[in-house]
Amino acid sequence: MAELNLQVKAEAVDYVKNEILTRIPTELEQLIGKNVEELRGKIHVLRCYCLQKGFDPEITDRLDNILEINQGLWNFLRENTATLESIRAARRTLWSDLGSNLLGLQAILSGESGQEAFNDFIITSISVFLGWRGDAIWVDIAKDELDTVSRAYLMGLRDELWRFINETIQNGNEITLEKVADIGEKMDILLQFIGSDDMPVAGRVLFISQIYVLLLRLNISKIITSLNTQSNGE
Repeated sequence: MAELNLQVKAEAVDYVKNEILTRIPTELEQLIGKNVEELRGKIHVLRCYCLQKGFDPEITDRLDNILEINQGLWNFLRENTATLESIRAARRTLWSDLGSNLLGLQAILSGESGQEAFNDFIITSISVFLGWRGDAIWVDIAKDELDTVSRAYLMGLRDELWRFINETIQNGNEITLEKVADIGEKMDILLQFIGSDDMPVAGRVLFISQIYVLLLRLNISKIITSLNTQSNGE
């Protein structure tokens, strides 16, 4: 396989930054199926380009994973359109409040924070939830809901979170079975918390949507890092 030239890699990096990262939903109003479909189309363009130009299989494999996450988000939005519309109409600040909290999870998954940060994230998430419980918005939205949110998505998100954590752990010599088990226990606490009967359905929709968006952002950022590393090191 011929070595890729710097111009080809630079084009790929620019495309990711300008055409893909900019299309990841960052506001509640942007979290609609049409936008997720447009994002998917851009990812397919990049994957085809990388495949035809002979990029490292690591790149195309991660793009396949991103497409799976994108599909999961699209399905989730389709099944919860009415709930999201109710949230948009009632209280847009809920999305930004939760987004600020999920920055902590991003730092954890990216390897920027230690395991203690996971405890802080769970505690903060519970605090956000307790603040929500006193808001009449949940009562109003519940009146319009005919079905509860499927918890099946939490299992898929667990797999995706573990996949990213596995790739983030760079030095296997420093990890112990006890540490991995601790991560697993905290993961269980987080997902059980989101899926619990006490969690308002609208709150669960916000949590799951935000985690999907976070996984998209983290994996696409990994694409940029891989491309830049190859450009500097090959």
